Amino acid sequence: MPIEESLNRWCKMREYIFLFINGIEHKIAAKDTLKNLSEYLRETLNMKGTKVVCSEGDCGACTVLVNRYIDKSEQNFITINACIAPLYLLDCSHIVTIEGIQNSGSLHLVQEMIAKHHGTQCGFCTPGIVNSLVAMSDNLIFNNKSIDIKKIKNYTTGNLCRCTGYKGILEAGMALDLTQIEPLYKRYSSLSIQEALSEHFALDVVLENKENEFTIVLPKTIKQALSYKANGYTLISGGTDISVFRNKGFKKDFKFISLANIEKMYQIEDTEEKLSFSSMVSLTQVEKKCQNDFEEFSNLLKVFASPQIKNKGTLIGNIANGSPIGDSIPFLYVSDASLTIQNEKNSRDVNIADFYLGYKQFDLKNDEIITSVSIPKNNHKFKIYKVSARKDLDISAVSLAIAYEIKQNIFTNISIAFGGVAATVYKAKDIENILLNQGVTEKNFLQASSLVPTLLAPFSDHRGSSEFRIKLCQNLLMKFFKEVL
Repeated sequence: MPIEESLNRWCKMREYIFLFINGIEHKIAAKDTLKNLSEYLRETLNMKGTKVVCSEGDCGACTVLVNRYIDKSEQNFITINACIAPLYLLDCSHIVTIEGIQNSGSLHLVQEMIAKHHGTQCGFCTPGIVNSLVAMSDNLIFNNKSIDIKKIKNYTTGNLCRCTGYKGILEAGMALDLTQIEPLYKRYSSLSIQEALSEHFALDVVLENKENEFTIVLPKTIKQALSYKANGYTLISGGTDISVFRNKGFKKDFKFISLANIEKMYQIEDTEEKLSFSSMVSLTQVEKKCQNDFEEFSNLLKVFASPQIKNKGTLIGNIANGSPIGDSIPFLYVSDASLTIQNEKNSRDVNIADFYLGYKQFDLKNDEIITSVSIPKNNHKFKIYKVSARKDLDISAVSLAIAYEIKQNIFTNISIAFGGVAATVYKAKDIENILLNQGVTEKNFLQASSLVPTLLAPFSDHRGSSEFRIKLCQNLLMKFFKEVL
């Protein structure tokens, strides 16, 4: 939709991004909104405390704390990577940087403990690590929980440090006295800030820069978003992927829609029949919500990515990216998940296995948006395996998801999906047929395993050869057999 038509149709709008940084209001003009937060902090505001090292969201040196107005029910500040956080996706947020965690001119207790326990050397990683530990402290205070080593490791998973060996960092975390910390959600809880965010959040956002030939819109309703989509705009979710491409020099003209300011897109529906997540529900929220009904999937998401990535990335974004090594997709296949796809006139439901037509090819028309994904609660048991070079923050070479039911040592139901072995996730129906209604025996699994080389012809790359991937698939089937036996 041309901007002129947009202005006529939706008159309540603004042409800038509105946010707070360390309690100070910022209105960012359209020409600057393509910048990542780290660029804006360091180059525009001369706030050099936020470091940039990898520009890919891997090292965590650029970690900052964010509270979005859309999450007004959640008081806590969460961590994100500033290097892959475009300003246009941070509208109506409150950001706290390393410069903003000090209290009345004094160091934050996390900073004091890092110094006392020698948790820093060169210092490049330190601001990000400090902010991750501040987020941990605030969250534990809010939920009245105590610190332990596991929590420290979980919260700092996305922070790399080449100097200290991590011992000093862990000791600093364990030395924290939570009773001596005033959490950020109390220090930055201002009625005037909330009123300003509320006022601006009510408006549509249209960002147009003719010089750089880009237009970005943040509508308030799905109807408006669909209208833009039908007129050639590209949808962006968490931006954790496309921001890396931009940082690496792949810049091009574009027209983007963000659903970030549509409250309906943050809904989670939990019924007796299914669990549904709308488009802007983060991977962190999915991980927490799946803990009861889909614990195996929740555990997979724990090693899916860093907290900074999961706080920003979405499940729908992972689905729509369409990578055959997308960690969530094999589970969605075997759980018989479905997508709700909508255009301006109607909506339709599509089984996840029917959505993928080929490599990066989807059953999705130019005027359609994926608005939610639903996972049925069918009482199946699940096993999910991911093989990668390292446990955390790594792309899988091969993944396997299995849904099953066993009665009297016989598979009464079994569904198997492999990731990383074809142009799309591979649904192993021939292997299922060998095991279905058969006993859980080594003989049957050896027969199923022997079929793998005849069914799969995986690609070879730096993560493993085709032969290696085939052997992994066979070994994972046998691992599953040993575990369910």
